[in-house]
Amino acid sequence: MTSVRFIERNLNKDSRGILTSVEAFRETGILYKRFFLIQDVIGGIRGGHAHKYTNQIFTLVKGKLNIKYQYFNQIGNLELNSKSKPIFFPKLTWIEMSKINREAIILVLSSDEYNIENSIRSKKEFDEFIKSLK
Repeated sequence: MTSVRFIERNLNKDSRGILTSVEAFRETGILYKRFFLIQDVIGGIRGGHAHKYTNQIFTLVKGKLNIKYQYFNQIGNLELNSKSKPIFFPKLTWIEMSKINREAIILVLSSDEYNIENSIRSKKEFDEFIKSLK
């Protein structure tokens, strides 16, 4: 079993600015098939679900937000901003994002193509599903 964790990034600074890179496969051992951006969030809330088979890496390009998560018995609440390291969320992590400011841009790498049938959309169903795996 793995865990939710920050992963390393490389900051390459020179007179032109900063180039940030992440060796996603080296950090997680997972190839990523999809990326998406979350932006212009109205109401400051996203998430509220878990993915059965999909691992994800979140990084905040701009702005700030809070993320509450549960990965089996690992529970956390993080405040992220554009200076935060990327964070790895393994499959079966319940994620709730809040306090997303309007200018926030969230970049997410996903190990699978999107399939709503492979997501769990209620916390009660998530808790029951996790309990059934133990």
